[in-house]
Amino acid sequence: MAADQFVPRKGASVSVNGHVFKATLIKGHWSRQRSVWTYRTYDWVKEPFTLELDFFNKTWSFSGSSNMLDRRIKPGDSSLRINLELQGAYAFTQWLKHRVDTTWQLSEKKEVWAPYGVHKVQGSYNTRGGEGQMVLEGHLPKGTKQFGDFKIVINGVSTTIPLLRTRNFLKKMDSADVVIYKANGLFYQLDFYRGKWVAYIYGDRFKGRMCPRGGSLRVRTLVGGARSSDQTFEIKQHSTSFAYRG
Repeated sequence: MAADQFVPRKGASVSVNGHVFKATLIKGHWSRQRSVWTYRTYDWVKEPFTLELDFFNKTWSFSGSSNMLDRRIKPGDSSLRINLELQGAYAFTQWLKHRVDTTWQLSEKKEVWAPYGVHKVQGSYNTRGGEGQMVLEGHLPKGTKQFGDFKIVINGVSTTIPLLRTRNFLKKMDSADVVIYKANGLFYQLDFYRGKWVAYIYGDRFKGRMCPRGGSLRVRTLVGGARSSDQTFEIKQHSTSFAYRG
């Protein structure tokens, strides 16, 4: 298509993972400079965007924002489906593999806690450097006298805390004391008196597969090889930025 063949009233649209930004004459206006057509929304539009079509170089660019995109782009998603439609007759679609920098968090109210489980998760991941970290907080009945080696399984990735090998573990459990385990990329603290534990996973211990998938995160815990809890969380609080250069 040449610049002279483009008809503004027939419009154009860009969609990001199915969310559509439509260039209509009601919400914005087109301007032309030689072979380049540019559409800008009016100031009052809730989802502002700019679309530029360069028919000479056969390129286009888009910049926009929407509060609805967090429903379409989930934390940890490493690809986007971008679609450009012109005149209602031409469409160009591409999946873009991009760099992601994401953070997420969730917290459960105490009244919905099961006897054993995880009630708080915070994490971050950057695909460019492959760096990430996660902090989990959990609970168990106060003063419990039965415990053993602890395992956390996040989206199928296991992290084992060999508590039975820590110094004076049985004595600290019997006296409702605090147990701490440290290793490269891992910190774990268990407070028998308060019935609380916290785990910090970072460095080489953190794996990209631990990121939320499709907006959800599955976390299982095992004590002495037996399942203690199995939870799937929907991540509603997150921040994600991405970059792509073809």
